Amino acid sequence: MLLHNNRFMSWIENRHIPNLAAAGLRVTSKIKPLIDALLGVEPEDEDATSLANAYTDVWCELFELSRAYWDQSHSQPKTLNDAMDTFWDYVTDPRRDREMRNTALPVEERFTTKMKGATEDQDASEFLSWLITLSIEQLEYFIHKKTNRRRSK
Repeated sequence: MLLHNNRFMSWIENRHIPNLAAAGLRVTSKIKPLIDALLGVEPEDEDATSLANAYTDVWCELFELSRAYWDQSHSQPKTLNDAMDTFWDYVTDPRRDREMRNTALPVEERFTTKMKGATEDQDASEFLSWLITLSIEQLEYFIHKKTNRRRSK
């Protein structure tokens, strides 16, 4: 449902990502190379003048997933399922646990969703709420990490 919402995807592309760039961050997607490979897109060369503060969050990664969702020439279910698996691997990576807390959670305590198993419908509002919380905590983690790094120098 989120991928099909043009207004939401437009907000990510035209507001969220430019706001991150304006704040001095270089948005560097973790899943972009994998999505590019699925879509048969040549990887872009890294700009040598880009800012040193590499950053990504769940919204940037969701936007990359949307490329596979909206790509008409590659709208094969297998391509989209592989792209969704790539996004899900990012979202459920133990690093997200560290971003949301101080320690990684055991596998059985990690956030799970009915979407992954595809046997039941996901509660969209619950999932959106979790994504919002994750994005806030990812930014707080990044700021905290950068602040501590500067203090230690």
